[in-house]
This record gives sequence, C-alpha cells and structure tokens, in this order.
Amino acid sequence: EELRRSESKFRHLIESNLMGVLFWDLDGGVMDANDTFLNMLGYTHEDMARGLNWRAMTPPGWEARDLQGLEDLRATGKHLPFEKQYLHKD
Repeated sequence: EELRRSESKFRHLIESNLMGVLFWDLDGGVMDANDTFLNMLGYTHEDMARGLNWRAMTPPGWEARDLQGLEDLRATGKHLPFEKQYLHKD
C-alpha cells in the first residue's frame, strides 16, 4: 500500500507537467517522457514511439557529464540529478 501511494504521488508530479521529465535507458533510448519535456524540445508522443535517443539529442560538451552520471549509476545504482541541455527537434 505504501509503495502504491508513493508511485501515485510520483505519477501525479510527472503528469502535472510542472517540469520536463524523461525516462531513459543506458543505451540512450527514451523509454517515456511527459508532455512538458516533449513540448520543450518540439517532439511528439509519435516521435517517441518511433524511437528517440537522448544521446542524439545531447549537444556537444555534455558528454563528460553524461558519462559521469552513467558511471555513478553503474557503480552505486543511482546518480545525483542534474540539469542538462538538449537539442530542439528543428
């Protein structure tokens, strides 16, 4: 029951579209994103269904930060949140 309440609160935050939220995998795939994230970058849910890649949307200069986050994740199972720039679709 506690897990269900926690997930419900988290889902409510994501669906409120107060901020862009992206769910991704280690290979660069975008597994899910909320409307705010997609709108900020000019993408649609259809684009996401066809396969978005967060690495391809990453501008030059962010590789070191991304690699550090991935290393932390692999070593500890988590990484600290950080703000990041992405390239707009156009």
